[in-house]
Amino acid sequence: MQKTQWNERRLERLFERYNQKFWRGQLPRYRLRIATLGERLGQCDWKKKLIEIDIEANTNDRQIRCTLLHEMVHAATRTGHGVKFFAQIERLMRRGALITIETGDAGGVKFYGGLVPRRFPLLRKKMERLERLRVNAIKRITAKKKVHVTVISDDELAAGFKDVEIAELPWKTALRVVGYVYGLTDDTGRPTSARARRILARGEKIHRSARRYHLEYERLRARFEKRF
Repeated sequence: MQKTQWNERRLERLFERYNQKFWRGQLPRYRLRIATLGERLGQCDWKKKLIEIDIEANTNDRQIRCTLLHEMVHAATRTGHGVKFFAQIERLMRRGALITIETGDAGGVKFYGGLVPRRFPLLRKKMERLERLRVNAIKRITAKKKVHVTVISDDELAAGFKDVEIAELPWKTALRVVGYVYGLTDDTGRPTSARARRILARGEKIHRSARRYHLEYERLRARFEKRF
């Protein structure tokens, strides 16, 4: 597929068209800007009502349209890659919108399996496929290069909640950092499986103890600094 000439006015017209077709014209007016974004294909700043698209980074016209629609979902939800975002993507997929599902749609997580809640079956199926592709690619690389694979045990996953940086965080934040990133929870914070639920139950106890120690240490340190 080829990439034709794009300018900001063309992006604005496409925004208006998608707004009418998929949101009944209810999205507020946004400025469309062509920009160089590094690793990002596009980005949305809903506070400034600004969507930027990196035309050079997108490989063809189809990808540019997909990227704009993706950023419009952020404009509609005013969120990152969370449940509201997933709900909009699911709705667009049901409408047959020109939208592709890529690893970037998972946010910063490392595992895509079980990430999307079951109430979004079309998106969940796409994410599960990405997970299978990811796992198969890893298997091919490790087999080709004869890399030793270390499997992280359930105990090691649970113990991750006592790391110094994690102990500084309240449980809900720690749950997102460890649970969400390692595929133990979906974006709502719910366990993705019975196994994940067991790991998280142990992890919460470990975190509670580590955080209690951390808070006591901070209290004593503050008292010491106040005296001297």
